[in-house]
Amino acid sequence: MQVIVNGETKNFDNNFSLQDIIVNLQIENKVMAAAVNMDIVKKENWSNFIPNENDKIELLQFVGGGWLFWVNKRVILLKKEQFHI
Repeated sequence: MQVIVNGETKNFDNNFSLQDIIVNLQIENKVMAAAVNMDIVKKENWSNFIPNENDKIELLQFVGGGWLFWVNKRVILLKKEQFHI
């Protein structure tokens, strides 16, 4: 399965869950939030959520004062007040 993770095309097994992808990328200790096609996936659902071919996955890391994530290989910082997770 091919998906786009933080703006980069990645290939994973077809049955990989969102959690499997995060572990495979070796960033499980950094990711605090995840969105697939701009829809937030709650952390408790990561192990059950199976992305589809060509889904766009954004993995967010919490930093002081907001969320850090990448769009088209550019780092974006959003203030945590903008999210209701």
